[in-house]
Amino acid sequence: MISARVLVLLGIALLALSGCGTISNLSTGEPEFYGGVQKDIQLLQTPRTPPEGIGIRNLGQLVLFVDLPLCFVGDTLTLPIAIYELQRGGAHDGG
Repeated sequence: MISARVLVLLGIALLALSGCGTISNLSTGEPEFYGGVQKDIQLLQTPRTPPEGIGIRNLGQLVLFVDLPLCFVGDTLTLPIAIYELQRGGAHDGG
């Protein structure tokens, strides 16, 4: 049985890793609307070799399934920033 300490550490690690798509989307300077969600969906659709047994390799998709709804919330909260960045970028390009 997994101890409570391991579950807490796993939860903290998942929270720390979640939202990475949202953060990387905003750091580009030209963010896409819901870019974090789009990146998670692209990673989930990427074909992979089937994992053997139960191991650390199987955690990648689990992390993405946890990250996807968190990215949706993060992308929704940062949507005004993305709109501002896109409008500001268009103004610099003469648009």
